[in-house]
Amino acid sequence: MQGVMKNFIVLFLFACFSGYAQNKSLRVEVSYHESYCAGARPSDELLAEIQKPKPYANRSLVIIPSKGKACKVKTDALGIFQIKLKDGNYKVKEGWRHSKSSPNGESLSHFDKTCLKSEWGKVALELTVTNGNVTVVVVNEIVVPCAWSYPCLLEAHTPPVAE
Repeated sequence: MQGVMKNFIVLFLFACFSGYAQNKSLRVEVSYHESYCAGARPSDELLAEIQKPKPYANRSLVIIPSKGKACKVKTDALGIFQIKLKDGNYKVKEGWRHSKSSPNGESLSHFDKTCLKSEWGKVALELTVTNGNVTVVVVNEIVVPCAWSYPCLLEAHTPPVAE
């Protein structure tokens, strides 16, 4: 019986390490675009600056495999997250979309719920890991909106417009 148990432990450890060895270490850089939030029409230089991708720094993202459990990652100061993944297909969502909360942490009563359901379904990136190769596809660009233009924000909760 002891020999059988020893063989089981060795087999179990082999299965764990062989599964671990199949994981591909990924380093993914995530960026976002800003919205123009000032009043006057911006100069061409300012528009060009706003349209440049910025690092999506220190933000939560959720990696959702086609099979299995989702996991949360956080980008660093450069907008990069690192994770080990097995071959397969993965979706990446902003943390607020996956947790079905509001984009700015406010009460859901400030938002149109039907609209939010649509927003929660949006995926930022799709990752495909195959034989050690990784493909990253941007599905929906991450856009950081102005405080008064968060998606689905009810009009009653937007700040007054200066006349």
